Amino acid sequence: HNVFVDRIANLRQRQTTPGPTGVVAPCPAQPPGRQPCGDFNVKPNLNPRKLGLLQVVLLAIPCIAVLAVPYYNTLEPSLFGIPFFYWWQLVWVPLSGVFIAIVYKMVVPPGSGD
Repeated sequence: HNVFVDRIANLRQRQTTPGPTGVVAPCPAQPPGRQPCGDFNVKPNLNPRKLGLLQVVLLAIPCIAVLAVPYYNTLEPSLFGIPFFYWWQLVWVPLSGVFIAIVYKMVVPPGSGD
């Protein structure tokens, strides 16, 4: 037998053998001492939490805040010489991340690995 043929056969066998969680994943040949392919300790989240009204509102606030241009299309008040129009948008970049993080913490269960 050719060594290359044996490696291909071994790889195909690993790709079609599910691990303890039933996950079948293609992967390259592993060095000795490492877990075999498909052996993932991942528990699928069978009950994902849906977004409630509060989460939708929290995600909509940053969108509305930056898309309501007629309400903040002014020069004053300026901040460090930057017109209000620009610094309002810049402030919402990190604030959007804060809102997304809050919703993430509310929706994703702790310890899920995501």
